[in-house]
Amino acid sequence: MYEGSFDATLLGLLNDDSSPVSRVHLGVVFLVEGDTDNIAIRETDKLAGEMLTLNEMRIFYLGMESWSQIVYDRLVQPSPLTPLPEGEGA
Repeated sequence: MYEGSFDATLLGLLNDDSSPVSRVHLGVVFLVEGDTDNIAIRETDKLAGEMLTLNEMRIFYLGMESWSQIVYDRLVQPSPLTPLPEGEGA
């Protein structure tokens, strides 16, 4: 749950053919920037989470699903056309 205001920027589409499940799905990737880091998960009995910088996320990389790794890799080593969060990237 997020009660602040935010801006969402479409980064692109994601097609991952690395597994049978991902072959039949298409991802739509947005960069969402808000005015507060006050965010909560609704299903706290099933999920956990927190706001992290890209650098802080690095320790979770091997546990990410392939689509998350693809997005993370692109944000860390962006193409010239990829918008970046303020203060992130090279």
